[in-house]
Amino acid sequence: MKVAFVQKTHKPLDDRVYYHQKPALEKAGCEVVILSAATDNCNLDNAFCFDSTDMRKQAVINKMSDILKTLSPDVMICDCPIAVIAAHKYKKINKKSRIVYDVTEFYPSKKNLYKLNFIKRLVKSLVLKTLDFYAAVVSDGLIFGEYYKSLKYKVLRKKPFVFLPYYPDNKYFLPSKYKDDFEKWTFSYNGNLTVEKGFPVVLEVTKAIAEKYPVLNVICGNYSDDKFRKMEQFPKNLDIIFSDYQPFETFCHSISDYDIFFDLRTNDKENTRCLPIKLFYYIAVGRPAVFTDLKAIRKEVADFENFGFLSNPEDINNIVAQVSRYISDNELYKRHCKNALNMSAVYSWNSIEQRFIDFITNE
Repeated sequence: MKVAFVQKTHKPLDDRVYYHQKPALEKAGCEVVILSAATDNCNLDNAFCFDSTDMRKQAVINKMSDILKTLSPDVMICDCPIAVIAAHKYKKINKKSRIVYDVTEFYPSKKNLYKLNFIKRLVKSLVLKTLDFYAAVVSDGLIFGEYYKSLKYKVLRKKPFVFLPYYPDNKYFLPSKYKDDFEKWTFSYNGNLTVEKGFPVVLEVTKAIAEKYPVLNVICGNYSDDKFRKMEQFPKNLDIIFSDYQPFETFCHSISDYDIFFDLRTNDKENTRCLPIKLFYYIAVGRPAVFTDLKAIRKEVADFENFGFLSNPEDINNIVAQVSRYISDNELYKRHCKNALNMSAVYSWNSIEQRFIDFITNE
């Protein structure tokens, strides 16, 4: 069986596709190719790429469909409506081929409607909803990464579907290190340096911890930009480390150096229904995390508070109090680390890999 990943929005080295789904299918004996319209910079084997940034949607669909004709896949796993429509155009020629729509985003998402006035937002929202529903209808199967993103497709539940959470393969992570120096704490934030993603909140919490415990050596790192270094005055016992973009495997290795992870994004209507993927990476290295109290986390990871804290990002004092509990109660910290590591086998790609293989290969 030949399987093509058809990606309009994701690059060839996408974590979910390249490091998890692709090797799983190859292990099952499939020939796998990747078609990505997100970049023209690709030197991978069996990857076919072009940059669609300045192209009209119809031109992108036509080019993706033409490439699919040369590849002749049996199954196409698509990441968005445009990719599905391109695959559907190819299927008109190869009627035995199958289309699987991997639903990973809300359509429309707030980022699709950013800075539009009311009328334009209404029109674009309607267009994107129509495209998305059409893509779901013409697909032969659906993959859902999480519960809330599946709800709008209930009317199509007679169509084959599978839930495939964003669990990582534990083989990519280094063995968990035992923390023995409680005079030094390293915090990590991984994400865009924006208000919406909660970066200023993380900075404020980190500064407050350093001021509350002036004898501690507090390190906060894994940022992707150093522009905030010039804007902020930090306590002397606080070091801020800014790192460049890290490839997937390097990132998985590097996060084991941190003690606590933060994700304090804004708790808006869309964010609360989206499950942060890196949550499972933090579990994999056996470390506690402090996250915004999102509905998606409580739905998908009901035992989260056994190895972390859920917070209101607007309540800085409460978040500082939560982190202080780890600093003042080392046994609580060790227990949460142990609990996270114990659950890493549950929230692991290995626990769902066969489910994915069966869904794709069973005709």
